[in-house]
Amino acid sequence: MTRSIIRQLVPEELPGSLVSLWEEHGRQNREPDQDKLSKVLRDVINNHTGDRLFLIFDALDECPDNEVHERDLLFQVLKGLIDEHGEKIHLLATSRYEENIRCHLEESLEIDLEDRMNNDVEAFVRDALDHGKLSRWKKEKGVNDQILAKLLDTKEPRRFRWADLQIKRLEKCKKRDQITESLETIPKTLEETYQRILHDIPEDEKEDARSILTWLSFSLEPLRLETVAAVVGFPHPEDVVETCTTYLVTVSPSNGTIKLAHFSVKEFLVVSESIHWYQLTKNGGHMDIANRALNDMLDKTEVLTEEAVHDLPLLKYAAAHWSGHFSELTDSDAKFRDLENKIYRLFSERIVYLNWRRVARYNFRLSSWNIWDDVLEPPIYLACEMGMQSVVERLLSQGANPCTEFNEGYYSAHAFGAAAQEGHLAIVQQLLGNIEISAEIASEIASSIDLDNVPHEEVEDLLDLLLSTKVLYDKTANGCVLLNEDFVSAIAENERSGRRLMCLLLDRQDRLEVPVTERVLDAALNNDDGSETMRVLLDRRRKDIQITEDLMESVTAVSSYNPDISELILQHWGATVPLNQDIIWKFWRYAPAKVMELLLQIRGHEIQITEELVAAAAANGDHAVFRLLWKRVSGIEITSKTWQRIVWSSNGLEWMEMVLAKCPQRYFLENEIILKVARSSYGLPLMRMLLDKREAGLVVFDVSEATMIAAASNENCPQQMMELVINNADSEISVNEKILSSAIGNVRAAESALEYLLELEQNLPITEEVLVSAAAATAVPFYQRKRVLKFIFNKFPDAPMTDHVFKAAGHMSGVLLSLWLKRGRHVQDYQVIGRLLEQSIVSLQKLTKLFDEGLVEMDDNLVDAVGTQNALIMALQGYDAMEKLLGLRRNDITVTEEVVLRALDGVCVDSQAFKMLTDRLGSVVPVTEKILEKAFLKDQSRLLDLLLKEGRDWNLQQVWDAIWRNHGYFLRDIVRGANALLRYGEFDVSQTLVEFLPRHEEDGFSNKDLDELVNLCAGRDISAPAIEMISVISFKWGDAKTIRVFIDRLVSAVPMTEKVWYALWLNDGFSFKQKVIISNILLEYGELDISQILLEFLPLKEENEGFSGEEIDELVNLCVGQDISAPATEMLIEILFEYGNANSIMKFVKRKPTVQLTDGLIQRADRNERAYKKVLMPFLYSKRAADQNINNAEAKTEAEED
Repeated sequence: MTRSIIRQLVPEELPGSLVSLWEEHGRQNREPDQDKLSKVLRDVINNHTGDRLFLIFDALDECPDNEVHERDLLFQVLKGLIDEHGEKIHLLATSRYEENIRCHLEESLEIDLEDRMNNDVEAFVRDALDHGKLSRWKKEKGVNDQILAKLLDTKEPRRFRWADLQIKRLEKCKKRDQITESLETIPKTLEETYQRILHDIPEDEKEDARSILTWLSFSLEPLRLETVAAVVGFPHPEDVVETCTTYLVTVSPSNGTIKLAHFSVKEFLVVSESIHWYQLTKNGGHMDIANRALNDMLDKTEVLTEEAVHDLPLLKYAAAHWSGHFSELTDSDAKFRDLENKIYRLFSERIVYLNWRRVARYNFRLSSWNIWDDVLEPPIYLACEMGMQSVVERLLSQGANPCTEFNEGYYSAHAFGAAAQEGHLAIVQQLLGNIEISAEIASEIASSIDLDNVPHEEVEDLLDLLLSTKVLYDKTANGCVLLNEDFVSAIAENERSGRRLMCLLLDRQDRLEVPVTERVLDAALNNDDGSETMRVLLDRRRKDIQITEDLMESVTAVSSYNPDISELILQHWGATVPLNQDIIWKFWRYAPAKVMELLLQIRGHEIQITEELVAAAAANGDHAVFRLLWKRVSGIEITSKTWQRIVWSSNGLEWMEMVLAKCPQRYFLENEIILKVARSSYGLPLMRMLLDKREAGLVVFDVSEATMIAAASNENCPQQMMELVINNADSEISVNEKILSSAIGNVRAAESALEYLLELEQNLPITEEVLVSAAAATAVPFYQRKRVLKFIFNKFPDAPMTDHVFKAAGHMSGVLLSLWLKRGRHVQDYQVIGRLLEQSIVSLQKLTKLFDEGLVEMDDNLVDAVGTQNALIMALQGYDAMEKLLGLRRNDITVTEEVVLRALDGVCVDSQAFKMLTDRLGSVVPVTEKILEKAFLKDQSRLLDLLLKEGRDWNLQQVWDAIWRNHGYFLRDIVRGANALLRYGEFDVSQTLVEFLPRHEEDGFSNKDLDELVNLCAGRDISAPAIEMISVISFKWGDAKTIRVFIDRLVSAVPMTEKVWYALWLNDGFSFKQKVIISNILLEYGELDISQILLEFLPLKEENEGFSGEEIDELVNLCVGQDISAPATEMLIEILFEYGNANSIMKFVKRKPTVQLTDGLIQRADRNERAYKKVLMPFLYSKRAADQNINNAEAKTEAEED
């Protein structure tokens, strides 16, 4: 809201505080806090020239009164403005009567609008009687008076909504008796009206009506009619309105959303405690919606396609908003635990989770649908991020890794980091209880944690837990305990809570030593909000801070967007900080003026101004810096480099004036500088100033043809710049080819430049060379070249258009020809067209476009120029052209197979033109398999329709076999042809694939090839040998994503054979972890003993690379649900106990209770450096003891039985 007020009040000349705020935050894409916005607003109001300012707020009650306290924040801002600018600021606000609004504005003048609405309501009712549907009763004596008396003579205050509903009731009456009865039974209040409307809903529709009203009352976004219909299972969405009636709901015709008909409907429905069937409570409403949303997602147990989801509007809402409804609930509700169970299923069932995240995460961007669970947030990571503590607890109990990492390309974090970043400290502690806290873990938490809304006790508890970790301490030479430098640096770089954490840390100085090193200070410097953290360090540890040269380099680097820190450093250590020439240069290049003023004030006597510093200041984003520096300049020679900075700056005029003021009289400006001025977007005022000074004898420079060429290329103001050059040239300048070519090459203002040159000289030298430069100006955008050429042809219709010009246009030759012909058609133009076609400068395809543009006609001149066969090919592109050609040369036309094939190669053959040709010439027009094949290959679908539907009776299997055997050089041709032909009937492609794919395998298969293959085979009856071959190829050549798409599309059709599985495991194109994940997914759709795979590939992996923690996790996920052989199990257990973390080992042991925990395994686990022994070893000892008890009991039972 503060931003909105600033935007509406800010003058054209922006206040300095707003510019500074942008420089500090805008370039870094950071949000300024409310205090800084309020400061800008105060400056805007203070600088406002008028005596009074009026702020008008309509419907103040619609400002959200939510968990982020938007409404309270608005009132704080308004109160501050009124307190500070009471004489100037006037506030007018409309609102419904709400307690917290009344409290904030109780001292203001209050006007009750209810008392003033009676006349408006009366006018509304009379208008309905005079002009609405009730006007048909005018002729019936006394009806209008009867209605007016009943609607207006009421004891209750008149309300629009009540009157409107009564009018709608009366409009349904067809007899006078019905009107009388309706008036006699008219409800006295709006509440009674709603009660009657709801009472009239049939008993068997009340449950649906209640669901509809619940969703409309508590939805978190506007709902489409189709979504609400899906909630209640209505196949026809319009029935939603019929059920609830237009008294209660309304549909927007513009966007199809449905909402409650009036805010008073929700006020009536929502109560603190429900008694009647239609009454809703906030908690109950959100519970019902969350429950239904979760049910809808949990029902989707098969992998959904993007196309299917587009037809599931309720699923889209559920995926995006179930958590929002859940967050509104309290755990006191009896249904809460059942809801938590459903949420756990959402996170723990792989396909359900995949469907949810696909739908919710990318909002149906086409390129992003085929993302998989290894690319999505791992369930425990997302549960931590969302604050789902009970879900996290259950996932951990099922063996989820508390150190799970999620990498989204530019960003990477662990589960505990995600929880910390969202301020879920209870979850952070929950995770840390399951792992051994390392310095890296503690540092990630410290750098990312957000403590904004976290109670002090929780923060203290977490910090105590982290600081209890011995690895965070080092002993110094004097025996003191020194806190880990990485951990302190992580706190210093925390953008949201660094200051609070640093204070808490320094409060413990009596128990530990906190290092304040260069690294710690550098972390605070590079923190966008690090000034407060730095201030804490200065206040409490100033004597320990050493400002080094390297640190000063960092200070200069951040000074442009974090000037507060620079000022802080200079204020405290300005007199002693190291200042070498490089540091000084960086200050002038990056620091804002307020920092430079402070630096000059403290150390200005040491700073020698050089040209390098002048150039740096000229490049500084704060233009005040250059003015500050130039005051101190004396005796410096300005070179081309600095002049260029000045010329290309928006402040160039002011700076050049300042520079020239210190130059000697008749100072000579080199031609290179003048040319830069002539080209510069900011150069016009500069050139005027320089010419004035030249006239006064203060500077000297040349104004020549070269200056004119430069001026013609000025993209901002070529006309004015060229006019200055012409009027002040040293000698007369004639417009020549070089000047014209420069104007034509002007990227943004070529037309403007040419217009001016045409004013100078009517007979511009439009030579072949000029036209070639225009046609070949590749640096100029395509659309701009078109406009320039069009301008030239309009002004110079007789311009010498030679073959050389068309050739220079390259791929733009057809466009050039089109533009040229628009000047007017002449007989000789056809000769040019013929030559261009003969030399292959333009193609038949480009020429046919001229028909569509109306630039050529199919006449004798064209046929003579291009030849009968070429004319026939062009005519095949359009019905009208074919009709004219047949009228002109029907007897001369010979239609051969070769001509039709050339036409298919060169143009898009119009099916109606081809039909006309066959109708007029009959059987002499060939319709052959080759033509059909070519039509397939060129994807000319309309012609295919004609040939296949209206032609001879084709055998599709034979047609297909001919196509792929004759033209199946590329897989994409095979797939595209098959898919096209399959639209006309079924045939078997299995044999094609079996014969073709082995030949193609020599060249390999791209991921695109494999995607096309799966699109061809999905849902079709493909033979078992063909499916196995395709599966082997996909698994052998595809990357992980392509293979996942393949499985997703073919599901249980993927054959579970050793050949297929070995293709997967021998594929070196993706990681071991991906192979394990894909194997696990495959086993959801079929069965295979993976023991041999494990025995063969695990030893290789261990020998070559070893196993990461994540790879072990996935191996456990793969094997816990499979019955694998004893040798494979034994090998896996040894690997697991050697390399796995505690969670993976415990998960495996829990799921495989028959595992014998031998002394060897216990010892191996004890040696495992990855496992958190504090958790793992007690578990293993307990499990072994329990196993021994069971064995003893079984032995005793057997002994007793014997």
